[in-house]
Amino acid sequence: MNYTLIRMNEVFPHDSDVAKWIVGLAIIHNDFVFLKRKLFKTSDDISDWIFETTSVLKIFTASLREAIFYLEESEKLEEVRVYINSLPRYMIQKYEILKKLFRTGEKAELLQRLSNTRNITYHYTKPQRKELSEALEASSNEILAYEENNQKFLFAEHIKNTI
Repeated sequence: MNYTLIRMNEVFPHDSDVAKWIVGLAIIHNDFVFLKRKLFKTSDDISDWIFETTSVLKIFTASLREAIFYLEESEKLEEVRVYINSLPRYMIQKYEILKKLFRTGEKAELLQRLSNTRNITYHYTKPQRKELSEALEASSNEILAYEENNQKFLFAEHIKNTI
């Protein structure tokens, strides 16, 4: 492997909005690389696959939502806006695609769907809310396997996915 030594205070000065922005993007990038690897590295056991895949997608959805908010909030910093505008045209075009997902963008409804999914899967819908009743009703005629030795409740994953 080739390593490059980075003198942090020279490359990422603590008082630079652009440096902080780039480090934030790198953190987001690392999370997505991890999630991509985890998503494509699944067990041969179908119950593991169901459990892991839906959990990784849940984390991916929340991470994507937060990444969009990160980019949107970053535009409030003039130094970051100037930096973005100085990037090569092909990068700006890719960035413009993401800007469509901002709260004021033409695809803001997708951001809202990501937010709804995140809210349901991270806040764990409460028993008195309608989501659980509706999901149970929608699944009422289904038959799901239950394995006592397994530490996972596949029926719960099914209901979560139905919600």
